[in-house]
Amino acid sequence: MVPLITGTLFVGVTFSQVTASVPHRVINCQNDARCLEVQDWKDAGFEYYVGHDEPSMLFYSNRPGAGNNSTYQLTLPTEPAAMPDAAGSTPATWDFQLHPAFWFGMIICNPGSYPEQTKTCTPDSDSNIKPLAQAPGQAFLELQFYPPGYFPTSCTAKRWCVAMVLWSLAEDPINGTTLNLTCTSQIGGLEYPNLAYLTKSGKPTGPANPIDLNGSSFTVTNDWLLMNQGDRLTVSIHDTKDGLQTVVKDLTTQTTGSMTASAANSFGYPDYQPNGTACNNVPFNFHPEYSTSRPPADVTCPTGVYPNNSAGGFSQAKVCTDQGGTRVQWAAHSYNISFSDEIGHWDWCNNVTEPNAGSSLAPGTGIGSGHCNVAGREGPGLTVHNDADSTYGCFTGEEGSAFAKYGGGVAGSDGSGVAIPGCLTQNDGFDGAPYIAGRWAPAPTAPTPITFSSPVTGQGEDGHPYQQVAFEADLPRITAVNVTDYDCSRNTGTRWTKDSVTGTWTNTGEPCAVPPKNDTGTTAFYPTFGQSVSSGKCAWQFGNYSASTGGAGVQFGHDLFKLAYLVFGGGGALTYRFNDVRHFGPSGCGVSAAGGGDDSNSG
Repeated sequence: MVPLITGTLFVGVTFSQVTASVPHRVINCQNDARCLEVQDWKDAGFEYYVGHDEPSMLFYSNRPGAGNNSTYQLTLPTEPAAMPDAAGSTPATWDFQLHPAFWFGMIICNPGSYPEQTKTCTPDSDSNIKPLAQAPGQAFLELQFYPPGYFPTSCTAKRWCVAMVLWSLAEDPINGTTLNLTCTSQIGGLEYPNLAYLTKSGKPTGPANPIDLNGSSFTVTNDWLLMNQGDRLTVSIHDTKDGLQTVVKDLTTQTTGSMTASAANSFGYPDYQPNGTACNNVPFNFHPEYSTSRPPADVTCPTGVYPNNSAGGFSQAKVCTDQGGTRVQWAAHSYNISFSDEIGHWDWCNNVTEPNAGSSLAPGTGIGSGHCNVAGREGPGLTVHNDADSTYGCFTGEEGSAFAKYGGGVAGSDGSGVAIPGCLTQNDGFDGAPYIAGRWAPAPTAPTPITFSSPVTGQGEDGHPYQQVAFEADLPRITAVNVTDYDCSRNTGTRWTKDSVTGTWTNTGEPCAVPPKNDTGTTAFYPTFGQSVSSGKCAWQFGNYSASTGGAGVQFGHDLFKLAYLVFGGGGALTYRFNDVRHFGPSGCGVSAAGGGDDSNSG
């Protein structure tokens, strides 16, 4: 979840020349922090895993329109006065170290995406809720907000920017086929985006679809919506006759940016051809898939699985969550209408090797292909020997010394960024900045928190509240035995131990560790959602919130975890897995169980 700003080459991104001046851009989700978390990295064709720790809030309502029309109030964080240091020995922390992006989500129709069973998807309709073998193709919107300050991942040194990104997966899990290798090589892999930054004109600066995506798509211009730290925003996500539209109105500066996922704006998908070498863009108007936002149904758990995390205080009733509801059937998470942070990527390293570091950042120079050497130290204060959990996607920091020098134009118009080394992809040692309590608000040396309202559905701020809210994190997914060095079985929801001599695995019967342990063997800090009330209006905040910062009622996602059991498909078979932990919250803070009625765009 990181922007590719003009001239930069993020982790593992490769170039193929379209013209001499405008190179083709590829976002390769095998090693890119910005992508949507797939339910299984091997099914998506990845050779290795990049962790996506995504603590999320999911909003539910059976009101028609709730699945395709949502509006939020958002206040952007403000960075502390002090800049971060290279070793992490001081507490000063900026947003880019906590999250390369945060986003608001919605499920979208895409005939060229998983499960590839039918080209028919009725927009804005719950008639699309079907078993996997009959379900229409799905994409997922992430309206991604990118923090300032760090050249490899930011738009400018001081200002925020925002992009509409639609993630899709070119796989047929029923018949066990995938998009042909020639085309996946051209677009970066089986998981692919449509991507366009929000602009004041509503027109993208370059092609949005994955086949034609190029350098101009990521070039910061005066037309881009650039927002100051601390600005108050209204965020609207809704359908139009031309396609899904996202609108961000900056109430502080009275400027507005928008983007519509339409064929006219160069959105489209690769024609799904498993055989041969064809790779053709199909221009498409992308529309929301559902009318409502509903959780998956509860079913009786299969024998031998662990349905609930007793440490969270939940009963041991054998209830698991099955397919159904309005969920992304190929993603690790179960969300539709949602907010998510993207944590678990930044870590320090004092020994980075990066080819051509500090160069002109011309296409192909290898910026972002750096790694943390074996001799390096990581973690805050550089106290831990590098153990290969943060070894790639590293930068020396030279690029951040001057946006004006490397970004040029608008990107360099507000000065220099933070020039420190760091690694931005996987941190399954849980020892990077996001897993340290003092790096988050309300600490005075941390950024102010992301502050957002519960969404309303309908017409603007005066719309109807959603009826239910849930907290969800994909911790079992990122601590699975076949993914990392952790011991969580996604088949049973329990921890397993491996005999070092025989190699035999034994089920301990203990629930998977939530939160997980870090490299030092202690339980990692895990950020949580809290509530803030200003002028009588309640909002959510994300950071270090506990009972001591407002009372037990404002904690959300703190020691309250229940394993979620979902059905997935891949390689021609169905699989049930624990990929997430979830719990449903009470009414309040803009969520009201007393919903109902009707809104537009229902089906």
